[in-house]
Amino acid sequence: MSLFKKTDPGFSLIKYYLDCIDEHGNVFIGYSAVLKWKKIKLNYANVLSYDNAAGATMRTTVRAQPPPDVTENLVTWSADKLPAQGSWESIDAPIEESLLNSDIGAIKWRCYQPRAHASVIVDDNKPINGLGYTERLEMTIKPWKLPFGELRWGRFLSPQDTIVWINWSGESNLNLLFYNNELIQNATVSDESINFDHGKQALAFTDTVILRKGSLISTALANLPIITRVFPKKILNTYECKWRSRGFLKNEDGTSSTGWVIHEVVQWK
Repeated sequence: MSLFKKTDPGFSLIKYYLDCIDEHGNVFIGYSAVLKWKKIKLNYANVLSYDNAAGATMRTTVRAQPPPDVTENLVTWSADKLPAQGSWESIDAPIEESLLNSDIGAIKWRCYQPRAHASVIVDDNKPINGLGYTERLEMTIKPWKLPFGELRWGRFLSPQDTIVWINWSGESNLNLLFYNNELIQNATVSDESINFDHGKQALAFTDTVILRKGSLISTALANLPIITRVFPKKILNTYECKWRSRGFLKNEDGTSSTGWVIHEVVQWK
C-alpha cells in the first residue's frame, strides 16, 4: 500500500538505498528500485563498492530481484543476480518525512535505520562489517518535473553520533538535518563541511574519495537502453558526484567523534 495518495497514477518510483562502511573505509552501497510509467515497468538493482586497494566498482541488473525485507529492527537484502547480500540491525529509531506534496506529485522518505550494525558480502569477497544506513524513497512526481535544481544528501555515522541531511534548492527549497534523530533547523551544507546549531557544531570532511561522478547516463543509468529512449535529456544529463569521507564532529560542549560519511551532490542541468 502506498504511504500517501497517488497524485499521478501514471508514474511511480520506489527506491531502496542501503550502505555500510567498515573501520578501514571500505564501502558498500546498494540500490533496489521499481519504476512504473505508462506501459513501462523497470526493475533495477545496483551495487557500488569501494575498496581502498582496488578503488570503485559497480554492477547493475534489470532482472527482477526481491526488495529488501524490512522488519521492526532488521533489514536484509539478497540480490543474487549481482550477487550481493547483507543484513542491517537497527541502532537508532526510524525517521519519516513527507518531503514534497504537490498537485503534480509527491515524495515520501522513510529512513528505516539512520544507524545500524551492518554486514555485507559481494561475490565471495570478505564481508564488509561496520555501521550502515537504510532508507526508502517513494515518488509519484516525474523526476524531470522536480521543483529544484540541486540536491545535497549525506549521512555521518560514528559510535556516538548520527547525522542525516537532505538539502535541495531551486523553485522549492528544503533543508533538513537530523542530529541523533532530532530535527535541527538552518544547517549549512557544502562539499567540505556542515555547520548547524547556529555554528556551534561542525562536521568536517577529510580523506575524501570519489565513489562515482558524471552524468547519470554514464553512471547509475548506464546500460539501460529503455531509459535512454523514453526519459528526457534533462534526466539523462543529470550530474552526480558521490563521495566517501572521514567525518570529524565537534560539539558545542567540546566533545567530538569521528566516523565515516557518504555524501553527494546531484544537479539537474
